[in-house]
Amino acid sequence: MSVIPPEKIDFKHFTLPKTSNFFLFAPQGFCNVATEPQSPVFDCPVDKLEAYMKETISTLKRVKLRSFSEKNRRFHYTQTTWLCRFTDYIIVQYLPVDEKKSTILLYSYSQTGTFDLGANKMRVFKWMIALKHILQREGVL
Repeated sequence: MSVIPPEKIDFKHFTLPKTSNFFLFAPQGFCNVATEPQSPVFDCPVDKLEAYMKETISTLKRVKLRSFSEKNRRFHYTQTTWLCRFTDYIIVQYLPVDEKKSTILLYSYSQTGTFDLGANKMRVFKWMIALKHILQREGVL
């Protein structure tokens, strides 16, 4: 099954998959679909948030950068599941709110099966918790 390139996904006109093997974590008003919970606004410029999240991702196991669009600050990763060795896909996009604040979008999805037992949601939460630790260390939170 082919994977849609991350730069082709338009979250402003996004259609949720019919399957339940995905999780979208986005800031309020960025997508045409409501997400719960919504991504927070961080008290740091978008460049810093991107650096902190890239540091976070570098500590995670079985994660590889697949492609990226510097223009949109959108990065496409894969992560292989521990037990079944399925490859899941994660889009991370960094969004400026203003010069001193930023937010983030994460979209984790599977191309295999139709149900993921909450794996994509758990992945997004784990990534955000790991980011939170770095933001606390840096005095952002």
